[in-house]
Amino acid sequence: MLSIISLLTSSSSSSLRGLTVEQPSAFHAPTSWGYENIAHLNQAGPEHWHLVAGAMACEAAASASSAQSPINVTPEAVIVAPWLPALKLGGGYISENSKMQAFGDGSAPAWVNNGHTVELGPNHLASAHVADEKDVSRHLSKYTAVNGVAASSAAMKQAKALSADPTSENAALKEEHYQAQQAHVNPRVGSIDIGGLSSLNFQGPTLAANSTDEGWNEMETVYDLLQLHLHWGKDENEGSEHSIAGRAHPLEMHLVHTQRGNPYPTRSPGGLAVVSVMFQVGAANPTLEHVTSQIKAKKLGEVGSSVPAASNFDVRSLLPNGFESNYLTYKGSLTTPGCFQSVNWIIAGKTLTVSQEQLDALRSIDSLEAGVPLTQNFRPVQPRNGRVVWMKGDAAFSNLAGE
Repeated sequence: MLSIISLLTSSSSSSLRGLTVEQPSAFHAPTSWGYENIAHLNQAGPEHWHLVAGAMACEAAASASSAQSPINVTPEAVIVAPWLPALKLGGGYISENSKMQAFGDGSAPAWVNNGHTVELGPNHLASAHVADEKDVSRHLSKYTAVNGVAASSAAMKQAKALSADPTSENAALKEEHYQAQQAHVNPRVGSIDIGGLSSLNFQGPTLAANSTDEGWNEMETVYDLLQLHLHWGKDENEGSEHSIAGRAHPLEMHLVHTQRGNPYPTRSPGGLAVVSVMFQVGAANPTLEHVTSQIKAKKLGEVGSSVPAASNFDVRSLLPNGFESNYLTYKGSLTTPGCFQSVNWIIAGKTLTVSQEQLDALRSIDSLEAGVPLTQNFRPVQPRNGRVVWMKGDAAFSNLAGE
C-alpha cells in the first residue's frame, strides 16, 4: 500500500544554470475509492476518501464532534443499559415463506462481486415479485439466463446504492433505489423494530453530515433490510471493521436497514440501522457456504459477476440466537463513501463461526484492480470522540472481547 495517494498525472521541468528542476503538476482529485491508494486507477484509499466527490464526511479529523465508523469499542466507552429495548424481528426474518424475498423490494436477491465486497441485495433485473415458494424455481430459471452485461449492470446498481455522490447523477439512481423500496411495505422483506434506539443515539437536532434536514419524521422505529455484505482481512488477526478492546475478528457482516417509509435514509439522523455480526475461525458456516461455494465454482470471481441467491438461503440464520437482547449500540456512520453519519449501529453480542477454507474463498475474489485478489476490505477504526456505546445484556462486550 502506498503511503500517500498519487494524484499528479503530469509533470514538467525547467533548466536553471544546468540544473533540472521538477515543477509541481496540477492536482487531480481521485475519482474512485477503494481500500488502498492506486494511482493508475485514480483510486483513493481510506485516508483520502474525503477527496472523492460527495465524501467530505469521511474525514474523521474534520472536527472533534464527528461520528465516524467503525470504532474500537473500549471498556470505558460501554455503559450497561438493561432498559434498552429488546429488538423485534419481522417479515422475512421470521417467515418461512420469505427466504427469497427478504431484501429490498422483495424480489429474489442476487449475490454480487462489486470490487469492494460480495454483497447480497435486491436483483433489479428480476421480475417484480415471486408469488410464493412454488414460484421460486421458475423465477430463478429465468434469472439464471441473464447475460454478463446485465449481471454487471445489477452489480453497479448495488455498489452505488449507498456510496453515490449526492450531487451527481448517481444520486438519482440512489433515490430511485430507495423510492422503489419504500413504494409499499412488502411483508416478505426482513424488518427489525429497534424501539427507542434511534432517539437514544441521535439525541437533539444532530443532522447527518454532508446533508440537509429533509423534514422526515424521525420517530419511525421499524427498519427494512436492504442488503448485506462482508468485510475481511488477509489473515485471522484482521478483517472486521469494528474492534473490541483492540481485538479484530477475521470477518464482519453488515446487514443494512433503511427506516421504513423514509425516502432519505442516508440524509436523515438515524435513517439507517446496520446490524454487525462478528465471526471467529471454527466450523464451516452453512449459510455462508451459499456464497463461498459460488466463489469456489468460479461464478463470483470477476468484478461485476452476479448469481441469484439459492431458494433455501435463510438470512435469519446469520443473526446469532438471542441477539435481540444481547447487543451493543452507538451512533455512527456508513463505513464507505460518503460516510454519512446517519447510522444506528447494532453489534450482535455473540459471534458466529467461519472456516479457514471459507475465508480463503472470500480472499480469492477479484478486486477493482484486474488480476489482484481482494484480500482486505475494511476501513480502519475512527476516533470515538467521546461517544457512548450502550450495552443490552451483561455479556455482549465480554463475549466479543474473548474474555
